[in-house]
Amino acid sequence: MDRFADPSLWIEAGAILVVGALTLMLIMRATAYLARQANFTPLALGPARFLIRWAVILVIAGLLLNKLFAIDLMSIIVGGLAFVAIGVVAVWSMLSHTTATMLLILLKPFRIFDWINFPGEEVGGKVTDLNLFFTLLDNEEGEHFIIPNNVFFQKTFRHVPGKSKERIELHEQFQRKEPAKEE
Repeated sequence: MDRFADPSLWIEAGAILVVGALTLMLIMRATAYLARQANFTPLALGPARFLIRWAVILVIAGLLLNKLFAIDLMSIIVGGLAFVAIGVVAVWSMLSHTTATMLLILLKPFRIFDWINFPGEEVGGKVTDLNLFFTLLDNEEGEHFIIPNNVFFQKTFRHVPGKSKERIELHEQFQRKEPAKEE
């Protein structure tokens, strides 16, 4: 017999929809009651109502998928959460680097051709470039150090103003395509 021709399947699916709708209505009323008790404005309650509504709708949809197509609800939830977690970590890292770059440009802790080193580490040199994610340091031995911009907000660094007359502001170097060279 065809699975979808079975009336009990559709009765169970309908029961999931009805119970889900009643649950959503009950949760929304309870949320509104609690918000009134806490003196929240309707505007402040908006994001919470949105999240609750969509969470319940997704649970109802998952239960229906499980009932109608025998799809495991936990697999969907775990897969979705893993996907979201990976995306959040990637976006957080990118946001950290770009925010640090903008803060370096605004706060101006150093300029191009200034000398920077990190006490206790063998990392240091003359600042020759700044891009959206990294700052390039060149030392006297010809070594290049690529420092992530967010490191400047996590570690102490020593700054010695450059001796060159042509010290370049970070925002000017940021617009160039190549590292700066002293003349």
